[in-house]
Amino acid sequence: MDWEILYSEQKKLDDYIYQVKKIDNKDTFPSRQLAFLVEMGELANELRHFKFWSLKPPSSKQIIIEEYVDGLHFLLSIGISLKHHYQPKVKKVHPLTKEEFVNYFLHLFTLGQKDLRKTHAFEELFDAFLMLGVYLDFSEQEIFDHYALKNEKNHKRQETEY
Repeated sequence: MDWEILYSEQKKLDDYIYQVKKIDNKDTFPSRQLAFLVEMGELANELRHFKFWSLKPPSSKQIIIEEYVDGLHFLLSIGISLKHHYQPKVKKVHPLTKEEFVNYFLHLFTLGQKDLRKTHAFEELFDAFLMLGVYLDFSEQEIFDHYALKNEKNHKRQETEY
């Protein structure tokens, strides 16, 4: 994946938002960290693996990947504010059971609550997040394409005072 393209596109969006809203990216760091966690909650909700009480299946792959790239937007934004264009590392892994997905999300939430201003904490979270994409069987191209679509949508939202 060409991470520099994603960082560049995210920076354009972030800079536009900061300019229009007249804010500084340092002021929004805790909000972006919380936004990432919220997006992970929304993703978990669409996957439904933790909903032992329900027979309803997971949402469509389209909805799930949209939630996933929402999280990617915030991770890239956090990396930009740290002036750290990290190149995440992923590997092939076995599929996860529902219970393993639940535990993996709990792990992501734990990592997402660390002080992400520390390089190691940010890198650990980013690697874990990208591994989630592997577990969800998203290809790099699918992630890139859906990121581009959502980024375009986010620009339009800002232009219409979302």
